[in-house]
Amino acid sequence: TGPGLVVHALLPYFDDLFAVDAEPGMLTEAEAMLRPVLDTAHRLQLRHALAEDFLPPEGWQPHLVTCGRVFHWLNQPRFLDRLSEYMAPEGVVAVFSDRSLWTADGPWQQAAREVVQDFLGEQRRADDGVFSAPGPSYEEVLCASAFSHVTSTIVAVRRQWEIPQILG
Repeated sequence: TGPGLVVHALLPYFDDLFAVDAEPGMLTEAEAMLRPVLDTAHRLQLRHALAEDFLPPEGWQPHLVTCGRVFHWLNQPRFLDRLSEYMAPEGVVAVFSDRSLWTADGPWQQAAREVVQDFLGEQRRADDGVFSAPGPSYEEVLCASAFSHVTSTIVAVRRQWEIPQILG
């Protein structure tokens, strides 16, 4: 779930929500963002787990599972296999991705990346791991899973960055 941005955007459309993250700090952020805007029609459950290991309560079947900026970190085949065990028959998996500081090519992004690399080295890092070279495309991975009906869409987004977001 990260800090809860996708869940927040989808609140008008769903009433029973699970937010799953492997990092307790992200769940704290998500809860701080989401609890104040929830009404009695919404049920939010926060779960500390790897997405690949998450199992919902018996009988609960999600109609939508979202992966925002996390799919590349997952054991994708294992995650999709697990999802296929409990997803609603007409369920949809939405994988979101965008350019990061590491792939964007604007002058300020290049400068910020150089500063990070000066301190942490050339390799892209996250927690205790490093980002590995991309394997098959998301479309290929999804097509090889139970979620093989794949549609890709590019949505142009204009984002205004503030210094704390870049530092984060």
